[in-house]
Amino acid sequence: MAEKSNTYIGKMLTLLVAGIMIAPLITSCGKTSTGTANSYNSRLVVANLSPDIMPVDLYIDNKIQNPGTGTATTANVNAYRFPTPTDYVYLQIINSPLQIRSDTGQRSVLFSTDSVPHQNSKYTLFVTGMKADNNIGYVFLTDTDKVAPVGRGKIRFVNASPRSGAFDIYANQTIAFKNIAFNKVSPWLEMPAGDYDFKIYANGDQTTVLKEVKQTISDSRLYTMYSYGIVGRTDTAAFNTGLITNK
Repeated sequence: MAEKSNTYIGKMLTLLVAGIMIAPLITSCGKTSTGTANSYNSRLVVANLSPDIMPVDLYIDNKIQNPGTGTATTANVNAYRFPTPTDYVYLQIINSPLQIRSDTGQRSVLFSTDSVPHQNSKYTLFVTGMKADNNIGYVFLTDTDKVAPVGRGKIRFVNASPRSGAFDIYANQTIAFKNIAFNKVSPWLEMPAGDYDFKIYANGDQTTVLKEVKQTISDSRLYTMYSYGIVGRTDTAAFNTGLITNK
């Protein structure tokens, strides 16, 4: 009897252990179908850099994607406003174009991207141009690149400043990016880790510093520096710069 009892207990323990091992697998399958970081792992920064476009919303596959929202029936408190960029947000839908719509009125479509986000990637979408100039557009960037060697980092520059021409950017008095036109992005520039004094000038003219940015380039990091606003303005649309740490 003792032998039969031990056999029965052994079988029950085996079934219990098997159940414990299978349960996480069932839970995991459920999570991977929701489009969370465990499945798509596709992240996006959105920066509305149009001075006069007003707040906008992000749609993918006709579904609003603004953080913390699930409806577009009222003006969105989490709409993208000039000029503050978001943090990286995990996308719930991938492999479809990004669409920017007005956050007010009829929520008209302002543009749709030609490129689409993919799995295991990071992106930035800059909304650019001016409604008054009828040139609302975008710059859609992939935020990954080959890791720099130990002791070095990388930076690039985006000109998102309408009505302002092209820029030259110097780092510690050495040219870093030259003749970057509106809506254009420079290649990645690899630099030794350290402290830098970036100065932005109008292309070909070093008489006036339009903006000075002090930035530390850290080991193996990736950065995107960008300009926005209009050179010569002194109101909320004044010329300025921002920086996103991509890695």
